[in-house]
Amino acid sequence: MQEVVKEGSSVRLGRHLRITFQRALRVPDDERIYRIPPEFGAFPVCRVEDYADSVPAAWRDGGGLFVPMYQREALWLDFEGAYWRPNAVKIAIGGTNVLTGKSASRGLCGGGQDYMVCPDQAWLDGMAAGDGYIRQLVPESLAGSARVGEHRSEADNAYRMCIRAYEPKTDRFPEHAPSDSRLARIGCALAADQEMGRPSVGKMRQCVYPDEHGVDSWDEGNFCEVFVRLVNSRVYREITGEEMPQTPVKARTYKEYGLPWLDRYAEGEECTAGNGAPGRSAPDARQGRPNRVFPGKAEKRMVPGGGHVTHPA
Repeated sequence: MQEVVKEGSSVRLGRHLRITFQRALRVPDDERIYRIPPEFGAFPVCRVEDYADSVPAAWRDGGGLFVPMYQREALWLDFEGAYWRPNAVKIAIGGTNVLTGKSASRGLCGGGQDYMVCPDQAWLDGMAAGDGYIRQLVPESLAGSARVGEHRSEADNAYRMCIRAYEPKTDRFPEHAPSDSRLARIGCALAADQEMGRPSVGKMRQCVYPDEHGVDSWDEGNFCEVFVRLVNSRVYREITGEEMPQTPVKARTYKEYGLPWLDRYAEGEECTAGNGAPGRSAPDARQGRPNRVFPGKAEKRMVPGGGHVTHPA
């Protein structure tokens, strides 16, 4: 089994795959289309083993990570990897596959693709919610608002995110980056194209790219996995004994981007609901990915094996 290593605000699975847990604003559950900022920086990441004496007992067996989040924040996953040697990545939450919305199965399924190929797939915005749409990943969706002592094993497993990365089979891909400058330029161009593509819409849709290599390219016996939980401020304080890390997302941030500010978002926020405070935007908010809006329904695109992958219309 490959190793899992926390590296700053990211986690590395195996040799090349790096996942960063990125901030976003919460999108209302309605039919409107919203233009939202593409990113607000990375969340801090904590290792369960560093707080073994204070985490819920059910967390200790699988270890992994937890991510502190305010109620006003949502999370998306940013994938980086080696274009010359990709990974197959499968993610489940509470036994449900995030791409299909169905019960997670063992191994990889090519027909009705239930995994991603990274770094071809550069991000994941949420979990399948039916009709081609997704739900954002927010604190109550994975960790609930229960106090630490109220986390029972069965409930905790239902809120746990499991990320599994499979290595390719021997001789399917190069072991090292190609020295051919033309191939290197192609790899850079692919990465740049991914940076331009992350959609920013109200009722969100997830663009998932088909596996052009085929499901038989991946070694299902050679993988690594990590468990991740999202925790709100109360649970974070009870586990760590520390105050929540600062966030660039404020009431005024929602106002600046035309999104509603709800009362429950005011956790640790001095601004009054809906009005925001005067002054500049939070300095850490970045425009790293250009905004794109894809109005209309999502279309279904066929992928090898007869399955479907959702693409924006």
